[in-house]
Amino acid sequence: MTVLSLGGWYVGNSAVLDWLDSFSSFYYLKGDFHDLRKCGGVYDCILESNLDKKVGYINNEIRHFSKGLLRPSKAFINKILFNKKANHASLFNYNTHMLTSYFLFKNKCNNLDFNQLEFWEERLKNLLKLAKGREENLVLQNPIYYDDISPEHKRIWRGLFIEPKMFFVHRDPIDQFVQIYLANDLAYGNTKFRAGTEGMNQVERFFCISKRTYLSRLKMLKDYSPEQLGVISFEKFAYANLNEQNRIKLFFNIDHNCKTTKKFDFDRTKGNVELGKINPAICKLLDGYSEQLKELYALREQLITSSHSLI
Repeated sequence: MTVLSLGGWYVGNSAVLDWLDSFSSFYYLKGDFHDLRKCGGVYDCILESNLDKKVGYINNEIRHFSKGLLRPSKAFINKILFNKKANHASLFNYNTHMLTSYFLFKNKCNNLDFNQLEFWEERLKNLLKLAKGREENLVLQNPIYYDDISPEHKRIWRGLFIEPKMFFVHRDPIDQFVQIYLANDLAYGNTKFRAGTEGMNQVERFFCISKRTYLSRLKMLKDYSPEQLGVISFEKFAYANLNEQNRIKLFFNIDHNCKTTKKFDFDRTKGNVELGKINPAICKLLDGYSEQLKELYALREQLITSSHSLI
């Protein structure tokens, strides 16, 4: 089974991902999985019909992952020579895997009968070999943009991930804003995620992107059943009792006998609840935006009351 975590901009997905990763049958490939959805990434390589452009994308990715091998290699040398702590084996193995994949992909591209989706589906399944003994479930964070942001990728990712388990987390909008502000991530950038927010101030950008994300998520609820797509409240997850945890386990088909490889720290997660109350100065930035806040809370309520809601 492949699990897809669909992002929402500091809403708490990473907490659920770390919790899943604590179970022996799940392997979470750490960090945002941009290598599929980014400009010139796997999806664009599959879509590109012009062979010269396709090879250009592939060569760029080969250079990218070749450079990626150098960082963990340097860390290994530092560890050996200077006894510095470093554990970059998984990053090294991942870069090697993707580099090999692109070389193989490039060699096959001249074959008119070559099924690109099947090739990448198999290569992604092989990522489980990077896990040490965890051979059942691969967990990917943010492997897609929502369809409204990248409509051209809609067919590709659905063809690549066959019957995945998907989930997203929602969170109090004020706490979300505070955490984004503290992370200094409200500035404009020339990315698909922030497209259309040019010329906006930071608060306006927050409301624009957040509303767009809520609407995209609500659309997805119509496309997928509650067995395929689960919705989790960050606050309820942080304080989840055993019954609530078991409800999430049932969605992810986690057997009660499944062993854990590490203990998940719920107390650390609780520390990110009610950030607005302990950061009143940041909340003051939202003064004058009561209608926009009310709209986000109304959209969030639709997620809370949906049949997809796990907790």
